[in-house]
Amino acid sequence: MGQFHFDEDKCQYAVAHASLRKILAGYLSIDPETIQFILNSYAKPALVDDQNPQQLQFNLSHSNGLALIAVSTIQPVGVDVERIKHLTNHLKLAERHFSPDEIDVLKQKDRSVSSAAFIQLWAGKEAFIKARGNGMSLPLNQFSLAKLISDPESPSCVVPDPGDGRHWWVSRLHLFDGYLGAVAVQGESGTINYLSGRTDLFV
Repeated sequence: MGQFHFDEDKCQYAVAHASLRKILAGYLSIDPETIQFILNSYAKPALVDDQNPQQLQFNLSHSNGLALIAVSTIQPVGVDVERIKHLTNHLKLAERHFSPDEIDVLKQKDRSVSSAAFIQLWAGKEAFIKARGNGMSLPLNQFSLAKLISDPESPSCVVPDPGDGRHWWVSRLHLFDGYLGAVAVQGESGTINYLSGRTDLFV
């Protein structure tokens, strides 16, 4: 059974990355197989300069059969998707990793919804960290996405970067039942265009 799960994850990884190549190739008008990636010092991938005249930025996330690919022109972007599951220790995890106001919002929620709210926050923080491209150099408790879960009518928020003063727009994503996700892009506002079923997202 363990080998089956490993093979399934390996297959999903391959399909997601093949989709990424296909989508980027559509923008660049080149063969997907010729696309070349480079990694920064924190292992965030990017297109090589001579293949990227449009200065495309992209990010990929996948979880339990669902993949998201975010593509942005010029501005850095990050995306994350998480499968909803029941958690029993999420408040302790929040106290260890989240900001004080995020913890307060979670504690005010009914136990039946606080688990999903935690996952939504986690997806937002992952997207934010991935967009910045500096790995975990910024602790998760040094910025707040409390608005993502405190106001159902406000699916996004603007976050000042405590590291360098930039601003980032972080938004919840409308995904398939059973999944939560978020996208982060540099700037103070954004527009999300969803495309083609279960794989891609354009910012």
